[in-house]
Amino acid sequence: MNHPASILIISPDAKFTKEIGKVLSDIGPRIETVPTSRDGLKKAREHGFDMVITDFRLQDFSCPVLIRRILVKSPQADILVGLPTENLYRQKELLDCGADDIFEIPLKTEELHLKVNKLLKERSFLKSCGLVGKSIQLKRIAESAIQVAPTNITVKDGEPIIIGGLIQEKKERKEILILRFLKR
Repeated sequence: MNHPASILIISPDAKFTKEIGKVLSDIGPRIETVPTSRDGLKKAREHGFDMVITDFRLQDFSCPVLIRRILVKSPQADILVGLPTENLYRQKELLDCGADDIFEIPLKTEELHLKVNKLLKERSFLKSCGLVGKSIQLKRIAESAIQVAPTNITVKDGEPIIIGGLIQEKKERKEILILRFLKR
């Protein structure tokens, strides 16, 4: 059963937080907001969030420090950072600290919507493959698994053959089935 995404927004700017909530309303996430890094860490420790959206302009401690601490408390959380245009040169630093993506401030609603949807779809995709995590290597494994997932092919006599997986009834490997098909 799919549950709505849970998203924590950390920003001292109430207008910014409200704008993000409005952009994400069609996704139907459970959104919680806090104004400081400390409050965000406390919430992350108390509740598991699928995603944390944070404002680079935090004042109680730096965004790179916050990202590292969130990943300690909630390593599976996807982290999106709102970065003011004048600070875009810090993008690599934030990604190296563990942020999954960056969006520009002032907020471009389409950009944020696309990035949130992309991360949530990746999470859902991995979960559908029975995988937990968010590394690039794990995503590649999941993509490979999908490429060799069972595919039904019907042969001349109408008997379905599953290629890319095991046949449950006969417990035969795909190579045997392919050879048998080619032999006909």
